[in-house]
Amino acid sequence: MVKVWDVHFRARIGGHAAHIVSSQQISQVTHLLHSCVLVASSYHLIGSMQTNFETYYDNLSHEYHTESDHPTTGK
Repeated sequence: MVKVWDVHFRARIGGHAAHIVSSQQISQVTHLLHSCVLVASSYHLIGSMQTNFETYYDNLSHEYHTESDHPTTGK
C-alpha cells in the first residue's frame, strides 16, 4: 500500500498525469460493467417476450375474428 502511494506521489511531483488504479477500483468497474450487461440482456429478454406475446395475441385475435365471421355449424 505504501509503495502504491509512493509511486503516485512521485508521478505527481514529476509532473506526469499518471493515475494509479487500485484493485478495488478495477473490481468496481468490472461489477458495473457486469450489471450493465445484465440490464441490457434483461431488456432484450423482456422485449422478445413482449414481441412473442403480441404475436400470440394477434394470432388469437385473428382466430377469434375468423371464427366469429364464419361460425361453425356444429355438425
